[in-house]
Parts: sequence; structure tokens; C-alpha cells
Amino acid sequence: MLNTNPRIGTLITQYLNINVYTLYIAILYFLLIFTPSLCLSHGSINPPSIDQSQLRVVKEASSDIYTPPTDGKLTENQIIDFIELSQNAIDKYEDMIDKANHVNTHTNSESQSNCNYYQYKLATITSVKSNDYNWAEHDWITRQLIQTMHLYKLDTKSLDSAAAHNVNLFKKLKSQLLPIINYC
Repeated sequence: MLNTNPRIGTLITQYLNINVYTLYIAILYFLLIFTPSLCLSHGSINPPSIDQSQLRVVKEASSDIYTPPTDGKLTENQIIDFIELSQNAIDKYEDMIDKANHVNTHTNSESQSNCNYYQYKLATITSVKSNDYNWAEHDWITRQLIQTMHLYKLDTKSLDSAAAHNVNLFKKLKSQLLPIINYC
């Protein structure tokens, strides 16, 4: 996910009267269009190609709406779906990298990291949408799990009920979640 100051994000979304998911998708859409030129400016010979179907998937994802539960609690099914979708995204991403490595063997590490972030995000959106899931919900689950990952070593007695609930689910599925959350 994008590392942004939450206050700035709130101000931007209030000013533009859009939700956070739409803002993230708009930024990703912008990156999809301009990442190839960024890669070229860093010496990449063959930037990742963007086809119309990929742009269509990103646009479709930007229209997804999800209202998180008021209690903030994740369900075990949401986490299991997250694990499956994320593993699918990692597989898609690694296929993209393999194809890119065969086509272009002369990239420097800076351009490679720019293109890899783009490709990983695109693989994640493609995985979510091709499996008929809601991108906004997936994004919320991702953020909840990252927050929970930072809390899981704390004593659950000191946490509110939602955080304690999410930590207990995280602990139950930790061996599957940590490699995914720490992947990229």
C-alpha cells in the first residue's frame, strides 16, 4: 500500500469528496500510465507493457465500494480469501518478472524496483478482480492485517475487542500471513 500521511489523505479526500479507495486507485492508474516513462528515464530498455485489458481491470477496481464493519473485525473467511488471492497475485507477479527478465537483461536496480512495484500492484489487482472479489474490501483487509501484524506481539488484554479479535485470527493464520504481508 501507499505510505501516506493519514491526515493529508483525509484532507485530500475531503477536499475532492472522494473515498480513500478511489484515491489509491487513481494514483495507481496514474502510475500505470507514467511508470514506463519512469523506467525509461532510469535506463530500462524495455519498460513493462500496459495493455488495454490491464487498464480496464484497474478502472473496474476503482469503482469497487466496500463499507467496513463498524466493529472493525476481520472474519476468518476474509483472511483465508486474502491468503488465496495474495498467493495468486504473487504467482502472477513472479510470472511477470520471469517474462521481463527474459526480454530485458540490462536494467539497473533502481529501474527494476520501480517496475517491480508497478507489476506487483497490477498482479494484485488482477488477482482480486479476476476472482470476482471486491478490490476495496481487499484493500481494507490488507490494511487491517498490516496494522494487526504490528499488534500481535502485545498482550491482547490491553487491546480493544476488535484489535484483540483480529490479533487472535492473525496468530491462528500467522504462518500463512507473514510471508505474504512481507513479500513486497
